[in-house]
Amino acid sequence: MHYSGTDNLIQVEMAMVRYNEWAMNLFLKGFGRPVEGSTRVLDFGAGLGTLSKIFYRKTGVKPDAVEIDPNQRSETARQGFPTYASLADAPSGYDLIFTSNVLEHIEDDEGVLKTLRERLKNNGILLIYVPAFEFLWTSMDDKVGHVRRYHRKDLRDRLQKAGYEILHISYRDSLGFFLSILFKFIGSKQGNLPLRSLYIYDRFLLPISRIIDVALSRFFGKNLFVVARKN
Repeated sequence: MHYSGTDNLIQVEMAMVRYNEWAMNLFLKGFGRPVEGSTRVLDFGAGLGTLSKIFYRKTGVKPDAVEIDPNQRSETARQGFPTYASLADAPSGYDLIFTSNVLEHIEDDEGVLKTLRERLKNNGILLIYVPAFEFLWTSMDDKVGHVRRYHRKDLRDRLQKAGYEILHISYRDSLGFFLSILFKFIGSKQGNLPLRSLYIYDRFLLPISRIIDVALSRFFGKNLFVVARKN
């Protein structure tokens, strides 16, 4: 498997600064306890190390990283994060594993969930952020190599089958849900999203979406956020 979405990742990192901060705040809250110097952390599907950098800045703990793309892996390693080419190469005994917008690229996501569980300590936490709802599928999903989007029940069933206890599951980015529908009908057929649109969303629309989430995250959103624990 080779992920070819490096250009999209660079674009998102440049434009979605607040969004990435918000996602990491979700993860830190989802972990449910303070991150200490001894806390062992893995960023699965680290890309360019965007979230690892934010995690390190906020906690002082440097995550390990798994990234299959050789160019992105090289960049993450260059920034000083211990980086592995696959889960098979990574050690076990993690207190926390987080993964953002990764599982939707993987055909055998159930197998990966089981392997991630093997890498966790007992009572270790897995945090997941993935695209939601197949009917939101657009040309952008095609461009970046998605193989699915998730419904809450489907992801819950996969996690329980893999041996996790679900502590929290909710939809996120309610406003993004409606914007995805709009993009589906009037957006680029090549899956391109103007950089200016990302900046506008990050600066002005994300705060509105977060407010809407308070009331509507049980029902819908552009993404799913999950906190699961190894039994």
